[in-house]
Amino acid sequence: MKLLRCAFWTLLVFGIAFALLVPGYIGCGSAWVTVSVRAIDAVTKQPIAAATVTLISERRARAPEMLVSPPTVLTALTDSDGQATVKDRFGAGFDNTGTSISVGTSTVRCEAPGYLPAEARIASKGRLRFIDFLIYKQRRIVDLTLLLTRM
Repeated sequence: MKLLRCAFWTLLVFGIAFALLVPGYIGCGSAWVTVSVRAIDAVTKQPIAAATVTLISERRARAPEMLVSPPTVLTALTDSDGQATVKDRFGAGFDNTGTSISVGTSTVRCEAPGYLPAEARIASKGRLRFIDFLIYKQRRIVDLTLLLTRM
């Protein structure tokens, strides 16, 4: 029993050291990204209910394995708190430190009656980076707040 326990801990320590020190694995494929949007009145700072949130995805990929589908347009309506969520799949690269997701110039657009539309890019540099470490995986969520101005 003592020998088994010693072997277990030895393998665990070597496994962790190997995972941290070996210049890791690299792969490519796709990953889901959730975009959480909050629509706010620019003057009153109150949430805007029933606003239409549109995710306009742009697909850019260097490897065929990263191509997921043609560009899509996804929509959702905001709730009484001005919140809406849209989710789509993008090309991604993986290594032992995390996931790099290529979103290109994908944007979120918010429209509501009586307001001028507002638009924002998901990522300023066209790429999102999420940290993965052993059993920890960072949630792949982008939070955006869009301020809408009355017409």
